[in-house]
Amino acid sequence: MRRSAWRRQADAPAATAQPILDSSRPSSHAPTIMKPSALLAFLLMLGLLAFAPCPVEAQEEPAAGSEAILEDASGEPAAATAERSAEATLVWWNRPLVVFRSTTTQLGPKARVADALEKIEAASDALLEKPVTTEPAEVEDDTGLRFVIGDEYLFTLLESDLDELEGEELAEVGKQVLATFEEIRAGRIEQGSAKAIATAVTRSLVATLILVVALIALRFITRAVARVVAGWIKKFRRLHLARADLRPHFASLGEQLLKIAGFLFGLYLFCLWVAFVFHQFPLTEPLGFAFTERLKDFGFGLLKGIAASIPGLVTAGLILLIARWVARMTDRVIRSIGRDDDTGLLASDTAKATRRIAAACIWIFGIVLAYPYLPGSGSDAFKGISVLLGLMVSLGSTGMINQVMSGFVLLYSGSVRTGEYVKVGEIEGTVTEMGLLAACRT
Repeated sequence: MRRSAWRRQADAPAATAQPILDSSRPSSHAPTIMKPSALLAFLLMLGLLAFAPCPVEAQEEPAAGSEAILEDASGEPAAATAERSAEATLVWWNRPLVVFRSTTTQLGPKARVADALEKIEAASDALLEKPVTTEPAEVEDDTGLRFVIGDEYLFTLLESDLDELEGEELAEVGKQVLATFEEIRAGRIEQGSAKAIATAVTRSLVATLILVVALIALRFITRAVARVVAGWIKKFRRLHLARADLRPHFASLGEQLLKIAGFLFGLYLFCLWVAFVFHQFPLTEPLGFAFTERLKDFGFGLLKGIAASIPGLVTAGLILLIARWVARMTDRVIRSIGRDDDTGLLASDTAKATRRIAAACIWIFGIVLAYPYLPGSGSDAFKGISVLLGLMVSLGSTGMINQVMSGFVLLYSGSVRTGEYVKVGEIEGTVTEMGLLAACRT
């Protein structure tokens, strides 16, 4: 009993004792554990080192009297850009008169335009009897010109309103404003003439009748030419791809292209009619000039684009012609070595599939070479469409790739030939023709 009791007393401390880890005296067997505060201090030190500013060499201060000029992305001084953004143009009767850029008597450019328009509209009847004149003015230590009709004040053009970058002068700008007012005055007088209005309406009606007749004639001519071109394409005997006859498809394509060209030409005639009608009335005459300029710029830009794209189209056409010639030569060579007996290098089925594979590879290579020479191939829209089409083809052709690889194995391994009787699952029959994607049976 005493012996067993002694053993229980000796074993009790061992059962209740737990290991204690002393951080001041680390054991050689236990790993060292970093405290959270030390880890946080280490990370903070790394952050300070990473984001510490780099030493910058001292720069010389600008000399006394020199001013720093800030420029925006367009290369113009920032102050000039701010002034341009704050400017306002005075427009009356669809004609720009003057541009206000400065602030006077607590009125900004836009408020000055509104005030000037109100006074011009109030004095518009007097403009039919008297022309607009100018007289020197001085506003807040700034010289300028006051525009008046008799005793009625309109607005003031100041030196600070001029564009220094364009080299404008007060006298020249004042003459241009007076010329515009005189043009408006003559137009308003003409607008009040019944004879002038009748002449303008008559010319507009005649132009409208001519437009209608031209559009009807253009429609019949486009259809007739489209039928002729379609008939000519259908007589062309070389538009075949394997067993497919491409002549009806090309004929339909040519017919639709001619109709689209006729529609665009009719739209251009309509734009010319709109510009001509605008020119007949004094109020809309500036709009007619602007519309005509836009048409000219669009037409010349289109012609320049077509002229610039001709060399690239010719190069792309030559590349495709060479690819067609190489594909035909390769087809003839492979066709000559394909025989059903053992004397040929390839079996007839294998040769037929090889011809198609070679033609596809040659045409793909030719299209890749001709792609950079196509008009607009370098644009972001063209690149985006190309990437989208490539993604669609890659996602939709996963199953077809497996079929093609299986067809490769069957064709080039020689395990199945034309004329043999085969059984695949529940399907059996005689093989009459083999391809990459299918095998025909009877």
